[in-house]
Amino acid sequence: MLGGIPWIRASRTKIPDDPAQIRSALAIALEESDAVILTGGVSMGDTDHVPRSVVDCGGDVVFHRVPIRPGKPLLGAVGPQGQLVMGLPGNPVSVAVTFRRYALNLLRHVAGMAEATEVPLRVPVQCEDTKTLELLWFRLVQLQSSGTASVLPSQGSGDIIALAQSDGFVEIPPGVPSQGAFPFYPWPSGSGLS
Repeated sequence: MLGGIPWIRASRTKIPDDPAQIRSALAIALEESDAVILTGGVSMGDTDHVPRSVVDCGGDVVFHRVPIRPGKPLLGAVGPQGQLVMGLPGNPVSVAVTFRRYALNLLRHVAGMAEATEVPLRVPVQCEDTKTLELLWFRLVQLQSSGTASVLPSQGSGDIIALAQSDGFVEIPPGVPSQGAFPFYPWPSGSGLS
């Protein structure tokens, strides 16, 4: 089980950054699956072929490039038979955060789980800096025995050390410093992150 979802069957495939191979693998996955999660290849660079491949396979892109950090290239789509298709960014922190915040809830919904909509707890956040971003900011935190969450120093969306040290992340609204009480998203038990 992942995040409380009983899996009947899950598989994974590694595909090179080749449009024809991505389309072929995605078409097969869409024939066999109720949901498809892709990681990497969702930005707008020369090797980012996932958005076009989703459309070429009959999918309808619902959203792409959401104003969040980390994870801005996030893509959400509906497959030709109504399947959930999520394109997550390729960097580790971005994958973890966007899967936890968006894909996990959508998978719960697809699985028919009544508690699909999560209401996060708000935790008081301790943070040394007063930086703000003009987008939704997910900051990795460690829970403290005092009941607060401390923002971890991070080197960006590839910082697997900060990811491994975190208990989850808080969601900071646009233009707001990371001081106060914010929604907290813990890593699912058994995920190996906390």
